[in-house]
Parts: sequence; C-alpha cells; structure tokens
Amino acid sequence: MEAWKGSVARAGIHDSAELQAHRLLLVDDDPDLLEITFELLTAYGFDVTRANSAEAALAMLQDGAHFDILLSDVVMPGMSGLQLAYKAREINSRLKIILVSGYPNPAIDSGHGYLGDFEFLEKPYRVDDILKLAEQ
Repeated sequence: MEAWKGSVARAGIHDSAELQAHRLLLVDDDPDLLEITFELLTAYGFDVTRANSAEAALAMLQDGAHFDILLSDVVMPGMSGLQLAYKAREINSRLKIILVSGYPNPAIDSGHGYLGDFEFLEKPYRVDDILKLAEQ
C-alpha cells in the first residue's frame, strides 16, 4: 500500500486530503475487481463504498446516501451500469458519473442509453484517469 501512496506523490498529488472529500460509490459485479479497485481508490484517499450490483447501488442512492462520484462497470447482470447511471442522475443531477468497461456494446446494443452521456473509461484503466476525472 505504501507503494500506491508513493504513486500519488509521483502523479503530482501531494496531499490526499483534497481527495478525501470525494465520497465514491464503486459498483462492479466481479468481487475480485471490486475489492482490488476498492483498495486502490482507498489508498489514493477516496472515501469508497462498494456495491456488487447496480440494484444495490441504486438502493443506496434512493435511501439518501450522499456520494460525489459514481464509478460503475457497464456490463452487469440485471440492471446495467448505463441504466444505473441514468437513474442516479435523476436522483442527484450533481453526481459525477464515470462508467468503465472492457466491452460496453451489450449494454449499448440493448437500448439502455447512450454511453456518451457520461464519462467513460475503457478497461483496463489507470487510477490516474479516475483522479483526473474526479478533479474536473
């Protein structure tokens, strides 16, 4: 974990206190990827809450949980990340939404919406890419 913190300094972010203000809801149906991404983002100073499905994430948002950023995989069983993004935007129009996928076409082709309505990172992505989008 210390190596990750060193990466933060090399990325030009010298004080992670600025990032700690960002409450991030992380959504992925792959438990291993969810855990690894959680650990990385936490090491970078984000206050991260995990959800293993779009439905679980939506329930948190509907229950009034406050997040600054939603970072979600696109392709998941049940509700897609793209569907979640649209519903999350209805609940909180100020929520920064970042979608990630290695193959988003199934969700796009199913008519769940337009990926271009949200920030998008292709897997594999770099944590630095998330940091840049978080600070925009």
